Parts: sequence; structure tokens; C-alpha cells
Amino acid sequence: MKLPFCNNPALVLVLMPWILHMESMAAVVIFMEDFETAAADSSYSVTGAFSDGADDYFVHVGSATPPTGLPAYINPQGGRYWAVEDVDAPENTAGVAVIAFNEILIPQAVTVTFSLKAAAGSTTAFDSLDDFLMVEYRLNAGPWQAAVALQNDGSDFNSALSHDTDLDGIGDGRVIGLAFEEISSSPIALDAGRLEVRIDAYFNADTEAIAFDDFKITAIPEPAFIAGIIGSLFLLGQIGARGLRSLKPTPP
Repeated sequence: MKLPFCNNPALVLVLMPWILHMESMAAVVIFMEDFETAAADSSYSVTGAFSDGADDYFVHVGSATPPTGLPAYINPQGGRYWAVEDVDAPENTAGVAVIAFNEILIPQAVTVTFSLKAAAGSTTAFDSLDDFLMVEYRLNAGPWQAAVALQNDGSDFNSALSHDTDLDGIGDGRVIGLAFEEISSSPIALDAGRLEVRIDAYFNADTEAIAFDDFKITAIPEPAFIAGIIGSLFLLGQIGARGLRSLKPTPP
């Protein structure tokens, strides 16, 4: 997009502070957990960690000997990540697999996206009723709400795990494969307050394996504010252009 003042060097100098402010409004990561340290030393707690040493586990890969059934995931962020397979195995007395992050203070209203990198051990193993990974949040002890969901395409049995872009229970977006890829939520408006976030994963059979890494909450610029700045720049550009035209000498 070419703004109307680009051919007016004097006006560009006058408006430069506004232009620089626009440039500074890049997305800002306000919370990040890369899982390079164990939960006890980090910003989260774990419910349901276990391993049978083979195909049933919820483990922090890189902290101990990995289970023998761990898929050969590609391109994790760093050397450590969490991996899940067959959560309802007898060895998991909790029956769930949950990462719960410490309470996060949100000092003012902000629009954010939630994201994480995910990889799956199969593109043909997941069922619609009982296989999912979700990032959920709640503000000021309100109801839990989904931000990111990975589910299958609605088939009863044995299909790929995909990004559920509209959070309707059916994976309709990017298919998750062996290579870690970043999956992001739509923009979510948050009021000031105390934010709770959890990653909840449930897969109940062998070969239903998934891993996740590099969780982030990113603040993004308000579109209305940016549009207001651009509109103001356009108006000032028009005024400046007219002012310069008025300074031209009148032909005899």
C-alpha cells in the first residue's frame, strides 16, 4: 500500500513519530514456555505424567529415557518437549494428561493469540469421540474456553488429526504430521485480570501419539487502532498535498 504522503518529504518528517509508532506495534510475546526445563523448575505443573516404557506414556522427552514407542518426531523446538500416547493406560492413575500454567497477570485489556507447536505420530489413527489436544483458558475464575483444538475430521475412527479452526469439534485445518508445526488460535480479546491456561490431551489407544512444544501467548495490535492511525495519516497527507498546491504561483 502506498500512502498519500510518500511523495512529500516535509510531511514525512512531520509524521515520522507516528510512522515509527506503527512500526513498533509488532506482535509481542507476553508469555512463553519452551519446556526446556522440567515442570518443577518452570512455569507449569503436570497431572498424569507416566510411562510404561513402551507405547503408553505422558512424558517430558529429553528429561529421561524415552519410551520405545516414541515416534521419530521432526524439528522440535530445542531438545525437550511433551509427548502423549494412550493416556487411559492402567499405569496412569490420574487418567488424564494436563499441563497447567501458573496464573498469568493481565494488567490491561489486550487481544492475544495462543499458539503451540504440535506433531503427530500418525495421520490415520485418530478417532472423533475421544482423541483431542486442547489449549483452554479462563479469566478471573470464569468458565473454561477453548483457544486451540486438534481433533480428527469428524470420522468415527482412524483419520488424521487436524487443527479445528472454528472450535466446533471437527478438524478442518492443517493436518498434523511428524514434523512440529505451529498452530495458533484466532485473536481473542482479554480483559485485565488473572488468566489461567491449560493444555489438555487425551488419546486412548496405541499409535494415537502426539507431541507438543513451544507454547506462547502473543499480544497483537488492535486493528481498529492501526486503522485509525492509517486513516489519520491519509487525511493529513491530503491536507498536506492541498497545502503544497496552494503555494504554487498562479499562472498569469
